[in-house]
Amino acid sequence: SLQAATWCAIGFTLIAGGHHPVAMATYASLSPPRLRGSVAAVVYLVVTLAGGAGAPFVFGLVNDALSARHAEQAVRYTLLLAPVLLAVAAVFFHIAARTVDEDTATAERPEPGRTQFL
Repeated sequence: SLQAATWCAIGFTLIAGGHHPVAMATYASLSPPRLRGSVAAVVYLVVTLAGGAGAPFVFGLVNDALSARHAEQAVRYTLLLAPVLLAVAAVFFHIAARTVDEDTATAERPEPGRTQFL
């Protein structure tokens, strides 16, 4: 039904976009203070290029590959790729979370020979 599909879309949107603030805070805490702006810029560049430019291209290739076998249902199967990739990303975030405390402590340790400004 339309109502069920709408609630699923809302839930997926909240889950898919909910990791971003946490991830950016983690990137900032893992970066030395003098590099935090550069790290944020590189992260946004990669997200924009991979998500804004790369993802539609890859999804189009997948859809074209599935079209020969599944015809009009190819779009349905192609769109199922998004939640699968989200689950794969969740696994990688979980793996990274196991060492985040040690990594943050290492990033906050002063570098020898450098004056720390804070």
